[in-house]
Amino acid sequence: MGKLTIVWNDQVLDLFNALWSATIFWRSLSFFLIGVLIMAFLFKDSIKRVLLKENANRHDKEIFHLFDLIMSENKLNDILGLLEKKHFYNKKSGDYVDKFSDSLQEESRQYINIKIRKASMALSAAIKQLREFIDKNFLVFPNGHEDGTDPEGMYPNPEIDGGGNEKEKNASRFNKFNEELKMLIGSLRNKYKRYRNLIKQNLHI
Repeated sequence: MGKLTIVWNDQVLDLFNALWSATIFWRSLSFFLIGVLIMAFLFKDSIKRVLLKENANRHDKEIFHLFDLIMSENKLNDILGLLEKKHFYNKKSGDYVDKFSDSLQEESRQYINIKIRKASMALSAAIKQLREFIDKNFLVFPNGHEDGTDPEGMYPNPEIDGGGNEKEKNASRFNKFNEELKMLIGSLRNKYKRYRNLIKQNLHI
């Protein structure tokens, strides 16, 4: 009988210790969860801002990647380099620039980050100016192929010159076009640089 009492007492004691340990665990867990809820309530605005910023950054990154697929920074620099140094522009380059320009005009306002949005819209305006200049002042090289793959070269447009054919007049007009082209390219490069720097600073890509 004494042994049974001892065994029973040990079992009761083990059960009591288990319950007590469980009570301490669940009570500690409850206090922890209550603390988390209190902290979440106190800092709900900060947490909301962080989550909104993460979502906004994810959204803006998707837009940037779309633009970068259409026209990478290296591709743009190659096209601008040929324009500035060689004064020529082929159909393939034109297609890249046209698609990039059209996409910027349509999607730039979708950026959530205000600074990036404004820089993107300024870049769009600069590319549009360059496109208009090329359309107006570049002519397809003589004796070109019918498939339209020949490069276009900058040359005084006879319509702009009023039908004048004097070499000196053409040279003067060409020099004027050259200066305007350099200005447009410089403006575009500066606006792209600002746009790209804002992407790096804010989106870290």
